[in-house]
Amino acid sequence: MTLCILIVEDEAPIAKLLAELLADEGYRVLCAGDGEQALVLVGRERPDLVLTDLMMPGMSGAELYRRLRADQRTREIPVVIMSAVAWPPDTALGADAFLKKPFELEALLELVARFAGPPASPCR
Repeated sequence: MTLCILIVEDEAPIAKLLAELLADEGYRVLCAGDGEQALVLVGRERPDLVLTDLMMPGMSGAELYRRLRADQRTREIPVVIMSAVAWPPDTALGADAFLKKPFELEALLELVARFAGPPASPCR
């Protein structure tokens, strides 16, 4: 079974880079440009992990996280929040992890493997 990762990122070049990296590792990748689109995809696809930017137009990554946790069907999906802004402990939402941008690709891959599992069959 191929593990599915949902990338929620409003900057298309970043989303494309992340999607290509994870697909090359053997993950199935879905992309959403905002929180609303992400909720639709989560309902339809049930990803194994959500990687979301924090600051996006419309629904922020923080609000997406809150909605995922509030829904019984999605509350167990791990969420990693990514942002270039500092993440003060007093605003931590309880997300499974926080990844400060810019980040090392190895750090991203380690988090994905930790929360979603290793890819079933790497495409290398």
